[in-house]
Amino acid sequence: MTDWHRFPDASLWQTWWYRHRETIGWMTAYALMNIVVFVLRYSRYPSDSCVSSWPAIAKGSAELVLLNCVLTLLTVSYGFLDRLRPSRRSFLWLARPLEKHQTLHMLTGSVVILMAVVHSIAWALIVHAARSCSESDWESSRFHHHPFLRDGESIAELMKRLPMWTGIVLLGCVLILLSFCLPCVRRRCFKAFAAVHVVVLVPFVGILLFHGVDQWSSRLQAPYWLLPPIALYLFEHRRRLSMNAGTVDVLGYGCTSDTISLTLAKPDRFTRRFKPGMFVYLQVPDVSRLEWHPFSVTSAPDDANVQLRLRIVGDWTKAVSEWLATPCSDRVVRLDGPFGTPSLAYQQYDHVMLVAAGMGITPFLSVLRHHLHLLRRPDHEGIRPRTLRLVWVLREAERAEWLVETLADFSDLTPLLATVDIQLFLTARSDDVSTASSNDLLRCFPGRPHWPSVVHVWLDSAPHEQSHALFVCGSHTVARALKQSVARVQQQQRRGLALYEETFT
Repeated sequence: MTDWHRFPDASLWQTWWYRHRETIGWMTAYALMNIVVFVLRYSRYPSDSCVSSWPAIAKGSAELVLLNCVLTLLTVSYGFLDRLRPSRRSFLWLARPLEKHQTLHMLTGSVVILMAVVHSIAWALIVHAARSCSESDWESSRFHHHPFLRDGESIAELMKRLPMWTGIVLLGCVLILLSFCLPCVRRRCFKAFAAVHVVVLVPFVGILLFHGVDQWSSRLQAPYWLLPPIALYLFEHRRRLSMNAGTVDVLGYGCTSDTISLTLAKPDRFTRRFKPGMFVYLQVPDVSRLEWHPFSVTSAPDDANVQLRLRIVGDWTKAVSEWLATPCSDRVVRLDGPFGTPSLAYQQYDHVMLVAAGMGITPFLSVLRHHLHLLRRPDHEGIRPRTLRLVWVLREAERAEWLVETLADFSDLTPLLATVDIQLFLTARSDDVSTASSNDLLRCFPGRPHWPSVVHVWLDSAPHEQSHALFVCGSHTVARALKQSVARVQQQQRRGLALYEETFT
């Protein structure tokens, strides 16, 4: 392996910038969008003699609630996100940060909660200012035509007005959502997290649509903001809303101590839409009709069936394992999807390295199988990528059987597999290496890889002028190490090297 110390070192600042520049760019764009929307709304309400600038703050924060509600809905409209994944030659390639849609969903949802609190505080201060200002200031105020804000009604009577009680309900909804969206609650009580999303979110959106119908300070705006993304969201999730849509038969299954393998009948829509590396949302009605969980598809588009591999962790997967262990004549599950992932872009490059850690191998099994299917075709000479390297870091050698089974299905392609390189790094006992090395196409190494060396050796083996891309799926630790290695390569060699990541906790 190449010694990392032979390469010149880049400054910490340069490395940090190359690692984070895309995130910084998109966070800056997101912040600017929020600032522009807030300022445009704020500027329509000059300072008032009685209530000062609180109406401007209230309306500006309300506008941000609507904007971020739209973004929150769009980030879980997976079909819409798939349409923003065209070729890198298209300007829509700039939508690549939407691959982190879950992070964006949490970010925009957090801004909704924050701005809802700001909006509520601003209106409380408006009422306080209206009831404490002088009579002359009140007469010159733009709000003097609303006497109930000053002394026309008691606070109890004021709370009965539509904007007030709906605002209190909306604030209660977002605070309930916040309490159940905390990471510790979401991981330990996912059923409660999912149930609260359904039970609270529906009345929240419904009430928000007519919250401003009394038009105290401006025209009703919520329907114009929310109805289009709501319609898109409902269309995208129509299979989940139907009780039986997306139902497929379980053709086979297998369970080990920590994984589940499911072989499912292939739905018609998979023939039209499925591409290697995509994922689906899986529901097991006999376990829970409320929970949908995402899993990468490990089969290829040309395979006859759909195959999923699930890691047994948490109550739901344990319940699925117990369900499979119970005798049953016919088993069915429901699928929503397939949906795209960063792996879809792998055919846009000449040389690709796939890096997986643990169960992160699942989308790359699909990519590998599809690549081998293409090599089997008579016109395989022009396929991309020209070379494919798979690096898998795993603990137990038993999981290497997944790759052995895949390669066994394509044993007739052995002469053509010179363009495919598979490396396994086993972090458990060293004697497991010999067990996993029984297949000649698998190169096995003990311990963890030295990522800078892995990246440099791979780049040195491919022509400089051709395109290269690295895809990583695994833990944040692996992704962080590879980002740093790629950043140093980009800084030192000034060569194009794209990196796509899927991470999980």
